[in-house]
Amino acid sequence: EGETTPMEDMLVPISKEQFMESKDSAHDTIDFFALKYSLPIMIYDAGKLHEPVRISLGEKENILLFSDENGIFGDFKNSVNHYPVSNETKNMLQIIFFPPSIEKSSAVNLLSSLTKMFEQIHGGTHTVHWLT
Repeated sequence: EGETTPMEDMLVPISKEQFMESKDSAHDTIDFFALKYSLPIMIYDAGKLHEPVRISLGEKENILLFSDENGIFGDFKNSVNHYPVSNETKNMLQIIFFPPSIEKSSAVNLLSSLTKMFEQIHGGTHTVHWLT
């Protein structure tokens, strides 16, 4: 069998009609967005990051790795998260992956919608940085 994506991993308990346990409001909101829009979304406590943040392809496994000055803090499979979001988190880094087939204007509109909904629930403001 091949590797699964974070989205496929989220769908396994749902397909078995198993209840997804609530983690906290931020995780629950992100899980909702990820499922509703079929987008892999990773979240990290930005207050613990040491810039610059880098995205690179892993040498051993062919997956994207997220790193800062201290090394790898996360990956596309969501199997590593050294800076997890908690109830004490004040600043959050969201990494959202759009499929190559989506037009940038559609991605911009969807991202705008996601961030507005997240801010309505949790408050705060956001800054967007695009990597293509």
